[in-house]
Formats: sequence, structure tokens, C-alpha cells
Amino acid sequence: ETRRCPTAHGWRETMVASNDFVEYWNEWIVEDDGDGTQITFRTRSMPNVAVPEALIQAETRRVLARLLHNL
Repeated sequence: ETRRCPTAHGWRETMVASNDFVEYWNEWIVEDDGDGTQITFRTRSMPNVAVPEALIQAETRRVLARLLHNL
């Protein structure tokens, strides 16, 4: 379960409850850069099991690439 809250420049989604993650959040920052709109996406996910950091990063990149492609 997550909660999405507005921020000064976008929104942040944080985990409220989960059996799968110790920590999970996403942040979308939307800003005018003078020539258009710049969107910055930051994320952090830590599963509730011992997993090598390299595997977490690789899977995060894979999921994000698909997410951004579908925008």
C-alpha cells in the first residue's frame, strides 16, 4: 500500500505498509526549464529479503525503462 502526496514541484509516493519491502518511495519532480518541461524521477526500493545491491539496481533499471517507454 502506498500514499501519494503533492510536493512543491511534483509528488512523492511512499510505502504505507508492505510485507515485501523495508523501504520504498518514488518522487516525480516536474519543472519548467525554459525550453519545455523537465521531469526528474527518483526512486528507492529495498526488498524485505537479502538481495545483492547489484541485482536490485539491475531490476530497478529494467522496470524503469519499461515505465518510461510507456509514458
